Amino acid sequence: MDHQRRSRPARVFVGRLPEQAELMAALTAARGGEPRVVILQGEAGIGKSSLVFKFLGDQQGIPVITASGDTAETALPYGVIRQLAGGATAISSSAIAGLGLLAEGPRADTDPLAAGVEFLSLISSLQQKAQAVAVVVEDLQWVDLQSARALLFACRRLGADHVLMILTCRPEGTSGLGEGWARFVAGDRRAVPLMLNGLDVEELGSLCRELGRRLSPRALQRLAAHTGGSPLLARALLAELNDEGLRIADGTFRVPRSLTDLIVARLATLSGTARDLVVAASVLGDHCALADAASLAGLEDPAAALDEAELKDFLLEQRTYLGPVISFAHPLVRDAVYGDVGVELRSRLHLRAAAILGGQEALAHRAAAAVGPDPSLASDLSAAAVMAAAAGKLLVAARYLQQAATVTTRGPDRDERVLSAFELLVRAADSAAAATARPLIEQLPPTARRDVALGQLALLSARPLDAQTLLRTAWDAHDPATEASAGKEAAFGLGMVLGMSGSFTEATMWLDRALSHAAGSEPWYDGARCVRAIPFVLSGAASQAFNLFRDLPQRAAMVPAPHTDALTYRGIIRLWTDDLQAAADDLGEVASRISGGLQVRFPSQPLAFLAETEFRRGRWDDSHSHGELAVSLARDADRDYDLAFAHSLTAPVPACRGDWVIAVGHVEAAEAAARTFGGFAAIFAASARGILGFARADPAETLRGAALALSVPEIDSYDDPIAFWWRPMQVWALIRSGRLSEAEDNLTTFQSRAVDRGERSALIHATWLQGLLAMSRGDLDHADQVMRDGRNTSDDLSFPFYSALLDLEHGRCLSRLRRRRDAIDALQAAHETFTALAAHPFRQTSESALAALGSRRHSGGDPSLPGLTTQELRVARLVASGMSNREVATQLYLSPKTVEYHLAHAFTKLGLNDRHQLAARIRGLEDP
Repeated sequence: MDHQRRSRPARVFVGRLPEQAELMAALTAARGGEPRVVILQGEAGIGKSSLVFKFLGDQQGIPVITASGDTAETALPYGVIRQLAGGATAISSSAIAGLGLLAEGPRADTDPLAAGVEFLSLISSLQQKAQAVAVVVEDLQWVDLQSARALLFACRRLGADHVLMILTCRPEGTSGLGEGWARFVAGDRRAVPLMLNGLDVEELGSLCRELGRRLSPRALQRLAAHTGGSPLLARALLAELNDEGLRIADGTFRVPRSLTDLIVARLATLSGTARDLVVAASVLGDHCALADAASLAGLEDPAAALDEAELKDFLLEQRTYLGPVISFAHPLVRDAVYGDVGVELRSRLHLRAAAILGGQEALAHRAAAAVGPDPSLASDLSAAAVMAAAAGKLLVAARYLQQAATVTTRGPDRDERVLSAFELLVRAADSAAAATARPLIEQLPPTARRDVALGQLALLSARPLDAQTLLRTAWDAHDPATEASAGKEAAFGLGMVLGMSGSFTEATMWLDRALSHAAGSEPWYDGARCVRAIPFVLSGAASQAFNLFRDLPQRAAMVPAPHTDALTYRGIIRLWTDDLQAAADDLGEVASRISGGLQVRFPSQPLAFLAETEFRRGRWDDSHSHGELAVSLARDADRDYDLAFAHSLTAPVPACRGDWVIAVGHVEAAEAAARTFGGFAAIFAASARGILGFARADPAETLRGAALALSVPEIDSYDDPIAFWWRPMQVWALIRSGRLSEAEDNLTTFQSRAVDRGERSALIHATWLQGLLAMSRGDLDHADQVMRDGRNTSDDLSFPFYSALLDLEHGRCLSRLRRRRDAIDALQAAHETFTALAAHPFRQTSESALAALGSRRHSGGDPSLPGLTTQELRVARLVASGMSNREVATQLYLSPKTVEYHLAHAFTKLGLNDRHQLAARIRGLEDP
């Protein structure tokens, strides 16, 4: 619009001084490089938006980007992220440069991790010329799930950023967005929960005076009672009622209904063109393009109508890079206007909107226009669902099918669409949306297919016993002739739930049933072969495990994207067969695809097992980073079962570095998950507890972990020497506790299995334990011979921590044999490795042993890079390799601003001035 806007009266704002002080404190922290995320909760109409924009309007030099959730767009993938990207572009056209996903708009199948990484880069770019950046997202409870997960990912990774994020939501808060948000709000240091209540009587009096009304104390009391202090309701009443009306108003006044009446009455005072524009906008949603609303209202020039609607507090206009967008002053206003539109007019307007908008939006308006069964529309929606599902847009497909069901006559066709939509929600692992639909599914006629879907939801929702019951019922009830697919999926589900519980033999039977005669194109096929591979490799049949993936190219990068989950499990098998480089290739490729936007069925598992691979290879900084990311992804996606793996495989690095608080947190979280699932989860939790006890030199703690593993059914059948830490740790604890006969029995079994399978890393463990056992029995010559042979064997392997443990004990043995020079050499080798790994408890042990021999080594980190924290060291090494700050941020899942912060600290500590000097300083340093 190129007309001159008329001046409007300033919006009235009163009170809220404590809340403004809270926001100012958060902004002050953000300006100092301590980001804050304010979660502002309150009822509709309570004044959340007014508070936020009054506060930000009073600040100088702060760029603000805004977005809002919408009930009509909760199934529109990345709708809110797109709004934020558009807002950032309006501030700086270069903000989106180099961000491929945000520049084009993330696809529905883009992984939230990738979108979150680019969003971090986006807001970092806005910080370059400002003291701080404000990001406002209104109505968080209605944000689409993909945007919500990307936002949560970004919030968790704000580091040294000058960012104030303000998220407004209804009192129910983030309950519909998953447990990840609830945990962030309740426990993250960056989160600032803020509840906004109604205005008190004094503040209402100030509001009245600002609006030119002076009420008696009694009238003010009634106004407060009727409105609950809601500024929106109070202003609506003040606009419609005089003092006498407020005085005689019935005490049982129902706010929502009365507000609707007041809004509708105010709507009637608008001119015809303004009213038509407001009604058209209500049909198009909480916000829409002004051009679309004008076209729907039949207005060639909507300028005057928009002016009037703005002056009467119905609509607001915002300029965006896509053109003018209008929204309602409050969702309650839109609801009241839309609700007042008659059924016949509403239907006509939705049909006209469908013709104007076209594409996918047209289907939604056709569905809204339907007042009864519409076979043609149902068919079109179903066809759109098929196309969306084929493109991997499972949630979009589910929404289409749900809409198709609403315009389908009751009967088998409607039941089919309802069930198909539910199955897609489960396949997409959207447990929150699936749980909402669950009561309707339970009312459908009982079939094997229905029970399979409900069983899979129970598995997602951490209800393993319910899952097993439902899946067994489905298997027993299915007709092999007509329901073969449902039967195979029930068998797959039972294989998963039984394998998780530790009943490996029965799990294997069910998985074999699922995979027999499978075509390979079934939605569950990759999941089934992945789960089936685990018992194979744990029982020593690695070749059969690899055979399940024989169709995959050897090069990880050549594996097709739809088989990325299978690539994850091939990587796990390679890890458990000592092929660490190949495991790192497979799992690293999966991690790269996730960061590039690909959605996978098990997003946290490849990162967790990549962390384990890097731990064994001695790349502990990378291990810790990927482990923490795996935990975060499992939490954000509400994948409770994955938490057992993620926490267990993240615990070793902080445990062996002596970061006890962090390590204990991971171990306890792993054990909490194990209490729900048992079985496989318990084995991993036991390993985490075992290595924590070992690092703390506490054999009793390690034996508690072993007891947890031994409680798993059939543990002896699937006790792979290389896969888990709990068994060698148990042998160590038995030796340290003086229970030498038990230790020898367990060690004999452990070693024989390692020999049979040719597992070299397990054999290093066995050699170390053999030497410990011989030393405990006083047979020092035998201990020396065993450990010398083991050290020679380990020279060509990349297991630095294992080798250093062997050097440490060999040095102690040589010291007792009074071979001082040899002992010092072994202990120095151990000390160098422990120092490079920052394995402080073990480094201190080696220092004590050297000191006893009269040879000292000083504590500290890498002598070439003194004083750097783990994160600073990682940033420095990546920058020295030639990466830009943005590339480092993507690699480490941080914001570029946080990378800049760590890099500046590294320069200061090392006395360097630029990246070239840093590269020269680091050049030549080798990984441990």
